[in-house]
Amino acid sequence: MAVTDNTCAILMEPVQGEGGVNLVDEQYLAAVKKLCEERDVLLIFDEVQTGMGRTGRWFGYQNYKVTPDIMALAKALGGGVPIGAIVAKPEIADFLKPGTHAATFGGNPLACAAANAVFDVIETDGLIERGREVSELIFERLQHLAKECNIIKNIRGKGLMIGIELDAPGDKVFEYCLKNYVRINCTQGNVLRMLPAMNIPFDLLHDGLDVLGAGVKNL
Repeated sequence: MAVTDNTCAILMEPVQGEGGVNLVDEQYLAAVKKLCEERDVLLIFDEVQTGMGRTGRWFGYQNYKVTPDIMALAKALGGGVPIGAIVAKPEIADFLKPGTHAATFGGNPLACAAANAVFDVIETDGLIERGREVSELIFERLQHLAKECNIIKNIRGKGLMIGIELDAPGDKVFEYCLKNYVRINCTQGNVLRMLPAMNIPFDLLHDGLDVLGAGVKNL
């Protein structure tokens, strides 16, 4: 058993990013939470990719019925300014006194000001709701593409964290998109990963999906 008397925490992603945009099974997640409670172990979520509205909620854990004890944030939190942060339940945060922890891109004044601005812009501009609209459009377009291309095995994701699993290596699609000014990436060899902006213009989105579709059809 991986959890022993020496285990202090279980760390996991609510949606695997580099692993191929894999969604956690809700029953599995509930079992992990129960195990943590029974063994007095902390549950930590890595929300570096799933946080800040990426999955259609402010944070990825909000898509499930499980709340972590601690979550880690970075990347989108700073809106382009390097930052790292953790958020913990009050009873845990009370133990984190000044000087007891550090981060390369931690709470310097510039990074904290940028993070506050990011929260303000997402809220005032309604970007989470808009991100859901963008997500619905993308999944609709991808489902149509899948009907035209047998090479697409699976389309999965949450919000604007989207994975397209192919029945072939995806490097040629990645290269085709890059040459045509569309930035996606390929993880696990055959999973195309899309992380579009919540405020992407719809005409630009359609153009990008046209390029992606051409790349897949050319395989």
